[in-house]
Amino acid sequence: MSPGAFDAGLWPALVPWIAAAGVVVVAVKTKSMLWCCVSGIVLYIVLSLI
Repeated sequence: MSPGAFDAGLWPALVPWIAAAGVVVVAVKTKSMLWCCVSGIVLYIVLSLI
């Protein structure tokens, strides 16, 4: 967390944390580094577009 993380608002600051939580879920279920990387990138992009 950087000191200015919430300057742009709450949602932009939470996007990486929500994406990371999704990656943890995928990691536990699949145990595949490939799917962790893919899901992290996709989740981050999708959440950034919302």
